[in-house]
Amino acid sequence: MNTSTNQPKKINEKWLFIGVGSLFLAVMLPSIFLLAKIAMMFVIISTTAIAIKIASKAISNVLEDKENQSTQNKIINLAVGAVSI
Repeated sequence: MNTSTNQPKKINEKWLFIGVGSLFLAVMLPSIFLLAKIAMMFVIISTTAIAIKIASKAISNVLEDKENQSTQNKIINLAVGAVSI
């Protein structure tokens, strides 16, 4: 008489953890990508806002008619504004 059929099979714990981990990753992966996209969007928006602020300040400095501002300073301000964009 075969008694091995009455004993429950023991699942290897390592494979159980691998299965649970891969299932958890498959469920959470879209959320992780969504959070990464949102974070990248905030970084891009803040960088663009800072660049626009610097460019507008540099352009307004150039356009102001200051008597003591040399041509070299005007060119430098325009270059800084162009690079920041």
